[in-house]
Amino acid sequence: MVMVVLFNYNWGGTMKTFLGTFLFCVGMIAVMGSGGDCDGTCGAGHDVVTMLMISGAGLMSMILGIILLMKRITE
Repeated sequence: MVMVVLFNYNWGGTMKTFLGTFLFCVGMIAVMGSGGDCDGTCGAGHDVVTMLMISGAGLMSMILGIILLMKRITE
């Protein structure tokens, strides 16, 4: 759904679109890397509490980015 927004929308150069896209991408990267284990080759990963905090912050960033993008569409 977000890819449809990114490619089928007239950008217009607004800050809200850039910020929403940036927050979504950074949140996605944070959620994907929240384990911090490097596929087992870099030593021990994060404990469960740290992993949940990082993934929670990344999820909130993704949700805020999607809200900003949806507000931009409905304007």
